[in-house]
Amino acid sequence: MSAPLSPVFAGRVRELAELRAAFADSAEGPAFALVAGEAGLGKTRLLAEFTAGLGDVRVLTGECLELGGLPYAPFVSVVRAAVRELGADAVAAMLPGTDHELARLLPVLGAPPERSGASGRARLFEEVLALFEALAARRPTVVVFEDLHWADASTVELLLFVVRNLGAPGVLVVATLRAEESAHLAPLLAGLSRVAGIRRVEPARFTVAEVAEQLAGIDGRAPDPAEVARLHERSEGIPLFVETLDRSSRRIPAGVREMLLSGLTDLPDRSRTVLRAASVIGVAVPHTVLADVTGLDESTLDTALRPLADRALLVPDEHGYRFRHALIRSAVADGLLPGERVRLHAACARALAENPGDHSAALAAHWHAAGDPAAALVWAWRAARSAGETHAHAEQLRLLERVLELWREDSPSLVDASRSDVLAEAVAVCLRAGEFARGIALAGQALAALGPEAAPEARAALLSRRGRLKYRADGHGRDDLLEAVRLLPADRPGAARGHALAALAGTHLSEGEPTAAFPPAAEALHIGRATGDTRLIAVSLLNTGICAALGAAPGPWAPALAEARALAETLGDGDLLTGACFYEARAHAESGAFALSATAAAHGLEAARRHGLDRSRGPMLAVFAVEALIALGDRDEARRRLYDAFAVDPSPLYRGVLLALRGLLDLADGDPAAASAALADLAALDGGRPEVVLARRVELACRIAVATGDPDTAGPVLAEVLATTDPASVLRPWLFLPSVARVLAEAGESARRPWRDYAEATPVNGPLHEAARALTLAGLTGAETARWDASAALWRALALPHGLAESLLGGAAAAAEEGDRDGAAQRIREAAEATAAFGDAELDRRVTELAARMRVALPGAPAPATGSFGLTPREQDVLALVAEGRSNRQIAAELFISVNTVSVHVSRMLPKLGAGSRTEAAAVARRVGLLG
Repeated sequence: MSAPLSPVFAGRVRELAELRAAFADSAEGPAFALVAGEAGLGKTRLLAEFTAGLGDVRVLTGECLELGGLPYAPFVSVVRAAVRELGADAVAAMLPGTDHELARLLPVLGAPPERSGASGRARLFEEVLALFEALAARRPTVVVFEDLHWADASTVELLLFVVRNLGAPGVLVVATLRAEESAHLAPLLAGLSRVAGIRRVEPARFTVAEVAEQLAGIDGRAPDPAEVARLHERSEGIPLFVETLDRSSRRIPAGVREMLLSGLTDLPDRSRTVLRAASVIGVAVPHTVLADVTGLDESTLDTALRPLADRALLVPDEHGYRFRHALIRSAVADGLLPGERVRLHAACARALAENPGDHSAALAAHWHAAGDPAAALVWAWRAARSAGETHAHAEQLRLLERVLELWREDSPSLVDASRSDVLAEAVAVCLRAGEFARGIALAGQALAALGPEAAPEARAALLSRRGRLKYRADGHGRDDLLEAVRLLPADRPGAARGHALAALAGTHLSEGEPTAAFPPAAEALHIGRATGDTRLIAVSLLNTGICAALGAAPGPWAPALAEARALAETLGDGDLLTGACFYEARAHAESGAFALSATAAAHGLEAARRHGLDRSRGPMLAVFAVEALIALGDRDEARRRLYDAFAVDPSPLYRGVLLALRGLLDLADGDPAAASAALADLAALDGGRPEVVLARRVELACRIAVATGDPDTAGPVLAEVLATTDPASVLRPWLFLPSVARVLAEAGESARRPWRDYAEATPVNGPLHEAARALTLAGLTGAETARWDASAALWRALALPHGLAESLLGGAAAAAEEGDRDGAAQRIREAAEATAAFGDAELDRRVTELAARMRVALPGAPAPATGSFGLTPREQDVLALVAEGRSNRQIAAELFISVNTVSVHVSRMLPKLGAGSRTEAAAVARRVGLLG
């Protein structure tokens, strides 16, 4: 029987288009489509979605039966459905002659001929053909045959006859089959391939984005990207598994296990034995290892493998076989008896030891499962070293923890390290793997294991690493770093002190304290040059360089960062290289060079991927990548980068900043409700230092207040900033101050004055800060046009459309108040040009509203059409989908346009309708009949 029909439909845009094209073809002549794919891909769900959207079309469905039974079973179901719709007499009247062979299969059609013989089969085939053409003549008809892989020989022959001989238009025949179970259908498939115009639709496994869409449909909310990534990995993109797997554990639900193992019971005994052995070897099964483990000669093994390959349980590849799906391997392995499992794992270990190549990780796992802890420890230690060499840091950490788990008093004789050495290495790996909480715990164990007699350098190194781990986890950790520096006094300026100072400087920088960061950074650089420690020199150059970029150190910043990057590349140090890219991205962002910032961040993200640092360095680089892409107006790429960052399950410190950026993207896409949800998620975030994400939280709250027309919603967070924050120490205040000014645009002098004082006390460094300061003070003073124009000039020089448009809008309003209507119109038109390519929905709405209020014709605006409120045809398309409750992303998929383009259409549509929200726009459209 078919897999259960899910109520959730996601993805499949291409496949639906293929089926709709096939239906369109049927208007000119008979059309045929074959939907082929493995079990669980949603073939039945795809057809349900397709047929549900056909309108006034007859759909007749027949299913092939897994256990066989009545010949021609799916055709009988189809004819029975026609009888239910039209009545037996009407169906019988469509058949040639007076007595019908079909009556042998469906007695309600009357009495069959007294004699059948060889001619009966031919008459039956002709009757089915005539019936399909007669049905199509009355009304367009779609005939669906489900699960063709279970079809009996008679059904196959009749189907092939029908598709070869149908001649009348109005009928589409669609069949589904499982590709892995269709070996016996070779004659049918070969025959179908010769039918002109047949369409073969092959649904692919879901991408990560499609899994996210499916989960959103199931849960009714945006899913956690980290959960999406984990579920995509486990399900391998098969929709049925996405829906049915247990998300909270690795356990395979009973229903899924039954489906995975269905059909295994009728395999030959030897094939089942080989499959069980393969399940212990792994998802990838080398042929030589399988032969050694099973002990079968080549001929016998080939015979046993053939049924497994025919059913695609094991798929042959260059070196052996792979399980079609990892869950099949897990389900088979879960069914092993305890003694059988131990014997097979031991046999696998012995076989792998005789095969060339590095099998250390597999040998560690097999000997552990076989109950030999000493051998497992030796191979786990070797495997950890190999994993580190290939930048597989998560795997390296897992193996080191296995070593610690198996450690005994005599273990040092088996490996070239002490337990303290293993702990220290595991702590270092945690930094690279992004396992910050685990690293903090291991560092505590390592410090306890050192004992009071340990050298201060060893203790300081662990404290320094734990401080860095704490900071990356939640923004804390300075106490550990200060203690590490204290243990290594200035009168002993060795490399250990230099590294502790460099780590302390990095923390000051991350907390927005470049002035405090420069002294330890400069001392660390001096120690590095004196001792010749290349890595310390590189780290210190990064710190002093970014201090210069932030105005806290003399000289230019670019040479220091360039030298640091060159040293990182010479050392082949991925952590250093990604750090260099991070600081370059930050320096460019602080100066307003967002294109250069995006490029540096992209290089860093690529280096992070290459060196296995996706989780430890990826989120921090993604912050600057997304920020830059938003500033440049490339929101589709920004969302992709954002999703990738969430997918690695970032620590609370970076998750908070990423949540705020997600909300800003939602606002730019014209979805303040989603932005408010992001702000709520940020408020509920467990862990992390609030001040680290304060600037983004304030900016998001203010932007939501402006978008919703409710400035009071930003009141609590603004009061929090004024009550607790010193302008001289806040992290990146120029991110939020222009938004504060916008919220307070209509406020009185008493509300504006404290923020004007705050802005004037905030340090300014570089052209971006100057532009932000000018925009902020213009907004907080109710400025004349000259002040707004000065702000616009600064933003124009930076080529940043958002700040430019904000300045121009303020200048236009000021010019209008001064009676300069031509000047106001000129500024509005320039603002419209700035936002046209940028595509920020909220900003575009405000430009359009101000233009309408001042009766300014915008460049390229269509002439109003009678009764259509001036909506363009594409805006009317978008409006219809908005009225259905579709999101911008869903509208983009439906209309085959980008999300940015949808945002622009929505922002231009709302003021034309006089609507303040999507809901109000839909209501207006219904009231005046715009939706037909």
